[in-house]
Amino acid sequence: MSAPKQTAWDCALRYLGQRAHGSVELRVKLGRRGFEEEEIDLAMDRLRGADLLDDEAFGAEYARTLIVSRGLSKVAAMRKLREKGLSEQVTASALAPFTDDEEYQRALELAQQRRRKLAELDPITAKRRILAFLARRGYPQSICYRAVSDVFA
Repeated sequence: MSAPKQTAWDCALRYLGQRAHGSVELRVKLGRRGFEEEEIDLAMDRLRGADLLDDEAFGAEYARTLIVSRGLSKVAAMRKLREKGLSEQVTASALAPFTDDEEYQRALELAQQRRRKLAELDPITAKRRILAFLARRGYPQSICYRAVSDVFA
């Protein structure tokens, strides 16, 4: 006896049970699984109707994770949100709560943590590595230099 054929709805629920998804990301995953566009559209409409798929809520939570938990800058977080297929409006709304002052404070905290890990290195090497570390996380050059300068002051 064969298992019943899985529907786009069932597959979408399984994906959403693992973690939140944006509409575009979920649509792409369902398409890769071989579901027809019509079935995907029906499943997406049904998910929205049941309040299980909300790009605004997903964007806000994902932005918070990227910025607060992973230490990325607003610019880097914006890139990641756009990679998930979120619109410019949703992305801007998700990043709105994060101010430039908070971004500097996050960069400063990251620089301080990194400084403690690099305590055995000479100051010039430690500064260079911390600058590179912050730059990889997408912080603007001015914030990187200011945070490193304050850490080594």
